[in-house]
Amino acid sequence: YLVINPDGHKSTIRALVIDENGNIITSGSDKSIKVWDKDRGEIIKEFRGQIGPGSEGMIYAMDLSPDQKYLAVGGWFGLDDESERLGDIRIYNYETGKLFKLLTRIHKNTIKALKFTKDSKYLIAGDADGNLVKWDYFSKIPTVYETISVEEVSNIAMGEDFFISTYGDGLIYKWSVDKLKPLKKIDTFKKKWKDTNVKSFA
Repeated sequence: YLVINPDGHKSTIRALVIDENGNIITSGSDKSIKVWDKDRGEIIKEFRGQIGPGSEGMIYAMDLSPDQKYLAVGGWFGLDDESERLGDIRIYNYETGKLFKLLTRIHKNTIKALKFTKDSKYLIAGDADGNLVKWDYFSKIPTVYETISVEEVSNIAMGEDFFISTYGDGLIYKWSVDKLKPLKKIDTFKKKWKDTNVKSFA
């Protein structure tokens, strides 16, 4: 595909990360990953991945390891006609931009959320089928957590030794990084504000 570089993104930015130097990493529906200088607002680095027709190559999720060594991206990484698995995960060397690892054969559907653990040893991935997987990305060994929803994983947030996952059904789950069953479930539809005297800042 011959593409004239427009400098910026040509479509929706779906993932955003800030590195330890304050530089901004963006990616999304135009299938590109760009690193922006925080002061000048200029592109200082680009990562090139899969480019294909339609949805093929779109990036939906991204995270930078806390040690700043690796950038993980996921999304629609398969053929546009859905005739193959879509949930491959690419891990790049953040300094060089070269592909470091390719994690395959577990996620059938698109990757929707990615988060490295605080020690940078593992990567937690959530897909559009509601599956959560902990990847030892050096050895490419996956550990599959209990599937508790057929709704897509919408977000993952990392604590010191636990993580939180949310889904399309509005439920929130707390997990231990090392245990395969959820520690706690919060049904957000049943929670009500105790303080109804909410002040407006408008």
